[in-house]
Amino acid sequence: MRLDSYALQKRKVKIQANKELLEQRAWIKDSIVLALGSVPEQLELLLLFSADGERIRAEVKVSCAYQTKCDRCLSELIHQFEFERTMFYMPDLQTGSVRSLKELDQIDYEVEVIEDELDIGWYPSTGLEVEAVISEIFALEKPLQMHCHDDGLTRVEEGECFFVSAEMPAKANNTLAHLFNLE
Repeated sequence: MRLDSYALQKRKVKIQANKELLEQRAWIKDSIVLALGSVPEQLELLLLFSADGERIRAEVKVSCAYQTKCDRCLSELIHQFEFERTMFYMPDLQTGSVRSLKELDQIDYEVEVIEDELDIGWYPSTGLEVEAVISEIFALEKPLQMHCHDDGLTRVEEGECFFVSAEMPAKANNTLAHLFNLE
């Protein structure tokens, strides 16, 4: 689904999803799975798109829980998070509505942003892809690494995370140590 600022001038677009609706809206499910790597076990998603001139504003509210693995011990984890965020998108001048360099010279194009809006995405003249926005929302919230003891993570099985502590030499717990002559 694509949105452009012209269409959003006339109306706002609201997208809602929860766990039950994911099967009916496969494009939302696929966008989330692309970012998280699994289907959420619990989900409440609210997206409200509006436009101010050519700038598209996406107000996001998410509550989600999905299954993942610990990057250290590979135990099953549940990552649960909630957040509200506002995201902004501007047209990409490279692929925007400008058809010639002469036309570009006639445009006084300055993007004015306030500090809260420093992270701006860009969209082509064909419009903003909602699927890409949904994937971006979840990818931005997913930690680069997840470990059993991190906040927002719950270990599915009982037990302790097996990881290298500061007191223990790294080679003692490294299952690949023999490959690098670290034993």
